[in-house]
Amino acid sequence: MSFTTKYTSVLIPDAESDMSLVLQVVYCLSSMKNFKVYIMSSKRRNFVKYSRGVKQFIYCSQANEEDWIKSINNVVYRYSIDIILPVYTHGIEKILKFG
Repeated sequence: MSFTTKYTSVLIPDAESDMSLVLQVVYCLSSMKNFKVYIMSSKRRNFVKYSRGVKQFIYCSQANEEDWIKSINNVVYRYSIDIILPVYTHGIEKILKFG
């Protein structure tokens, strides 16, 4: 009998602000066995991408809010993201505005 493990993939789209908070969220999610954490940031030099809890780091140069939302949509489709989890209020506000 074979069991397939279903992973829940989580995208944190606003990982450029306070990286220590993002790192805490990554550690919390990665401590659970069935989570894959994807990070999206507009900063290439983001130390969170080196965390072992991060499955994939996606660089996104955001010109404006609409391009940021389009980038999120592309990442969701490309990596089959289940949950979009903005960590900061400005990320939540942008997603609510355009979502």
